[in-house]
Amino acid sequence: MLFRSWSDEHFKLLERSFKLLGQLGNRTCYIPLICDTNQGNDESMVRWIRQPDGSYKHDFTIMERYLDLVVKYQGRPDVVCFYVWDTYLEGGQSNGRGIGGIAKPVMADRKAHQGRGPIVSVLDETSGKVEKHALPMYRDAQSRALWGPVMKGVRRRLKERGLEEVMMLGIVTDQLPTREIVGLFKAICPGIPWVSQAHPNRTRLYDVP
Repeated sequence: MLFRSWSDEHFKLLERSFKLLGQLGNRTCYIPLICDTNQGNDESMVRWIRQPDGSYKHDFTIMERYLDLVVKYQGRPDVVCFYVWDTYLEGGQSNGRGIGGIAKPVMADRKAHQGRGPIVSVLDETSGKVEKHALPMYRDAQSRALWGPVMKGVRRRLKERGLEEVMMLGIVTDQLPTREIVGLFKAICPGIPWVSQAHPNRTRLYDVP
């Protein structure tokens, strides 16, 4: 059966999955704010909507609906991790090692993306079409103005659900986002720790827990 991502049909299947996750005692939740992650997230859960003046507004509907399912079936999670960095971005583009036959295509893909920033889902409100769009690199001077409203909106919605204290950013792997990226999110979303899923047992990312 084929259906559109985040459609009612999709959410019906997600609800079945969350029922099972709740029975298993799962206490974590991951919200991709960027596309094309290593975990297979093709789209970002927050949609960017381009305005006539070149600015953006944002649609948090999918993220909110997803979070509500998490809370309904899992209870209050211990971690809600917002996926804002992956190895195709600054800090990871040229350092990764593929495995066996995938090494060359992986590295070629990362090199092809160099000079471009995080990829997000852009919604055309008129047609309903969703396309991928690469924003400026995080180190670009525009990034604070671009990402500030997104993180403010995310944090407010978590606070409304009593989840602000379990908000985290991620995901750090064996590779690290640059100090500039960590500093950007520290400035626009202060007090929020990062999630690390890596071989090294890190307790701090530069000066952030």
